[in-house]
Amino acid sequence: ETHPTVAAHFAQLTADAKSGSEDVHWRLVGSMDILRGSSPAFIDEIGSCIQKVSFKPGQTIVVQKAMDGGSLFIVLDGKAEVIVGEDVVKVLGPGQSFGELGLLGLVSRRAATVAAANFCTCLEMPRASFLKALEHHPEEQEKFEKLTQQHGKVATMVTFSFFAKAPEKLLYFVNLYAKRESTVAGKWENRYGEAIPKDAAILVTQGEVTLINKAGEEEVVTEGSSFGEQVLIGLQAASIRVVPKVACEIQYMTKEIFAKIMKECSAEDAADIKQGIRMEMAMKAEDMLGFKRGSTDLLKLSSIFRATSEALAQRCRPHLQPVLYQPGEDIMMRGEAGENMVFLVRGSVRMMRHEDGLADPDSPGQEKIMKMKAGSVFGESSFLGLAAGYPYTLRAQTLCLVQLLSRSRLKDVLQDFPEERALFEAMKTKELDQISNLPKQLHRQALFSQTRLEFVTMLCNCADEVFFAPGEEIITRGASCKLGETSMFVLIAGSASVRLEFGDELCKVKPGDMIGEGGSLGIATVRSASVTAWKQGMVRCLRLQGISIQKACAECPEDYKALADHFHQRASRNTEYEIARKKWLADNVVPVLAQCRVFKGFSTKLLMKIGEPLVQATYQAGQVICRAGDEVESMMVLLDGEADILDKNNEIVGHLSGGAVVGEVAILGLFPFRTASIRARTETAVVEVLKEHIQKVLSNSEAGAQVFERLEEERRQQVLRGAPLCTLPVEAKVDDVCV
Repeated sequence: ETHPTVAAHFAQLTADAKSGSEDVHWRLVGSMDILRGSSPAFIDEIGSCIQKVSFKPGQTIVVQKAMDGGSLFIVLDGKAEVIVGEDVVKVLGPGQSFGELGLLGLVSRRAATVAAANFCTCLEMPRASFLKALEHHPEEQEKFEKLTQQHGKVATMVTFSFFAKAPEKLLYFVNLYAKRESTVAGKWENRYGEAIPKDAAILVTQGEVTLINKAGEEEVVTEGSSFGEQVLIGLQAASIRVVPKVACEIQYMTKEIFAKIMKECSAEDAADIKQGIRMEMAMKAEDMLGFKRGSTDLLKLSSIFRATSEALAQRCRPHLQPVLYQPGEDIMMRGEAGENMVFLVRGSVRMMRHEDGLADPDSPGQEKIMKMKAGSVFGESSFLGLAAGYPYTLRAQTLCLVQLLSRSRLKDVLQDFPEERALFEAMKTKELDQISNLPKQLHRQALFSQTRLEFVTMLCNCADEVFFAPGEEIITRGASCKLGETSMFVLIAGSASVRLEFGDELCKVKPGDMIGEGGSLGIATVRSASVTAWKQGMVRCLRLQGISIQKACAECPEDYKALADHFHQRASRNTEYEIARKKWLADNVVPVLAQCRVFKGFSTKLLMKIGEPLVQATYQAGQVICRAGDEVESMMVLLDGEADILDKNNEIVGHLSGGAVVGEVAILGLFPFRTASIRARTETAVVEVLKEHIQKVLSNSEAGAQVFERLEEERRQQVLRGAPLCTLPVEAKVDDVCV
């Protein structure tokens, strides 16, 4: 009585109910543009699900940017205001509708707020009822697909990444059938308190959620990202806890929904989408390995791509193909003439090799080499076409996801990269099957001369091939060694350097030479030197696995003893050589270095370090030791003999004898070239001290570095002031034409 407007509203509702106005409502629904042309049966089914809802003045019907059920509304009585931001942009009256795009799945959020301007009654068509009617009337789908195309794709629509390149028709079905929910912060449930499925592919369209696994490790899924897509291709859902960081909006797709969508596409499109799911899984696996999504980081697990340009790696990256292997499946078979390089991004595998390569990999004679985990690379030699077949069987121990790159793809890309093509060509050898010939090759070496061929064959039983990029370490000085765990190598292409503590080269390693045999046999407990691949190209090696070495030594103790005795004899000779060399340094080199002004105050220990890589060069009478004008950053020390100083006309203007030093100004950085020519008068012994080596040594001696830097700066300032070199304390005489 006190609210006549309200009373009139309810009176009208009562009158409608008595007058049988429901038929009018159904006719109103059938006349809508969105349903025009639909069959009576389809309209009847939708009509049976329509419900009448009333709103009082000012009450909100839908909220801008909200992700709700996607219902369509028809104003039956009263008026409703369409509000964008704070502005009323339109007023809707009886017979007008809103929410068509949401019903069709073209948008996930409301574009505007709609509120009742006065008492307003609407007919609500739930999206779930609309989709159910479509299932019962598939003949209607083509009509709504065309209607979707007329509206056009919405640029802001977020979809699953594996559908990003799907045909527009398929996206229509994705948006039509995929479920939408709004979550509350902190709980994986919708706004009605109902649990949201986790055994589905879930896309976060707004907000962020945290995934927590059994180990307590957390992963944040941000807006536009998805998780759980593996269930769509028949894999188990991850055992995780899902916690929305804020109130979120999500879209999810169960296996049943996915199957329904796949029925609407061609076999080719279906295959592409499933491959897209595997690629999304691979991208996430790369994320877990610490690699930037879509970068060349994964390729650079292989030395092949560490040795090449970034441009080539970028060209190869799109050609990676993700493949899933179930536990027990073979990824590669020993002897198979494959062409793929395999990057393991998820799971673990067993490398296995049988002596004759014919037995069943599960037979008792099958050698289990080792378990390898995600982040490993296999098949490089076959990938480059350098081997007749894979050297081992690679079997999935758990569910494995790999990225494959084929040789044919590499070959196509290499057409535009001649330098890299030449780099790989240099790795070729006459024999493709290097591993089969390895036992005989090793048996010819002096180290194995006292052992039987059977023993050497056992050592090589699990051998494989490895590659190293220019400058990479093959073995590291100081690394611990243990029988059964440490490998040895045989260099078959390229070259390497044995380097001492400060990186100075002791000797070269050429094809056919062995690397690291003492440590792998358990004779040496630590690596005594580093072995580094040369900088002119890649290095290709055969690797003898520690597990095979240990087995051979255990089953053939007499051969192992003969090998150890031979190694100890060689080590003893090396020790004698090292003692003799140290004595030579202490007696002949260090005293001369100690007299040099640039090394004044250096300890004997530091001078020994400076002298460690020095190699004596002997010049016969008449040979030129150095020439004036040559670019250089080193100094020459005459240990013994006599030499003449020559001017530019090759006239003798001075003499040098044992103990003399030439080029101190060069290592101080004052002159980048020789100021005079030196020619041996008698047989002359000389060592050359490089500035680079001095800097390396001084990098570990703060006191020595400070002395050297201070002297270097003082002499530079004197030169800049124009002081003659004969005034500098660098052994320069007034009448010395070198200065």
